[in-house]
Amino acid sequence: MKNKISFLNILPVALGLILSAGTATLFRACGMKEDGTWMKCHTVQEAVIIAGLIAALWFLTAALIRHHVVRVLFYILGIVGCIAIFLLPGTAMPMCMLQTMRCYTIMQPFVRIMAAAAAIASAVIAMNEVKAQRR
Repeated sequence: MKNKISFLNILPVALGLILSAGTATLFRACGMKEDGTWMKCHTVQEAVIIAGLIAALWFLTAALIRHHVVRVLFYILGIVGCIAIFLLPGTAMPMCMLQTMRCYTIMQPFVRIMAAAAAIASAVIAMNEVKAQRR
């Protein structure tokens, strides 16, 4: 069976890229402090950007690879990565002290929504791959 690249296969890639780009721009963490140093959340922002790019790369590899088992494994790897990304802001890595700051009100919800969406899309694709392999 020939590997067809469809919208659904590219969706997790796009979501991973949007996650990284959004976290770097519109949905970024708190800015630099007056003394020129960064808040704790800036490290979280950088980790999310890098992890989102890595997840997008895993999803792209999964979309391009022909072997069904390896493809499913890359999608599962992406799901695990998205779970880790979901947990980064505020759970796995500390952020600012006040829950009213930008990192909690803007960045964290965006990261969690995008990571969950990418994981769900990847899970749907992986399940479809397993079903297709059984036929």
